[in-house]
Amino acid sequence: DAFAQIEHQPNIYDVVHVKYFDEEPLKLDFVISFPDHGFHLRFDPWSQRLRLIEIFDVKRLQLRYATSLIGGPSTLATFVSVYALFGPTFPGIYDKERGMYTLFYPGLSFAFPIPSQYTNFFNNGEVADLPLEFPDGTTPVTCRVSIYDSSTDSKVGVGSLMDKAVIPALPAGSLYMEEVHAKLGEELWLTTGGQHIPFGASPQV
Repeated sequence: DAFAQIEHQPNIYDVVHVKYFDEEPLKLDFVISFPDHGFHLRFDPWSQRLRLIEIFDVKRLQLRYATSLIGGPSTLATFVSVYALFGPTFPGIYDKERGMYTLFYPGLSFAFPIPSQYTNFFNNGEVADLPLEFPDGTTPVTCRVSIYDSSTDSKVGVGSLMDKAVIPALPAGSLYMEEVHAKLGEELWLTTGGQHIPFGASPQV
């Protein structure tokens, strides 16, 4: 589906990179990257379903929430503007190794790089409140936005969103990823639809 959308809009998506782990293709995500637009699509390698959308260059891609703009070429996605637009939430998570503070909303997260001179705000642990402004009057600017299924929210931790953002559950009765049984030398049996396909059958069966 993603490739079909890309092929139908070549004037928009003229530069597309596809990334996967060649040695073990089912070990890591399949990634479709749009460098000119500043975002990735991450697909689960087993089901090939979309798992995570990462906007890694917030200045390139114009985001909109209702009637308000978030980031883009003309608007900085600052901590103050995000907080004002989405409202207060639980304290974010600070990743000391990466120097990154992440603010979470249902199915959505904003990452803010923290200058080294202000890391003392987080001496009390990984979970902390971030002030709207630093002492010099500046406010952090979003460097990454992630969009994922909201059921992931309870599973995330420091630096783990990449690994724990899960694909959404399939609706009841969906035939996607239907369980198939193989009877050696005889047939395939599709358990949900009930079809039996004997080995040697033509594609029209």
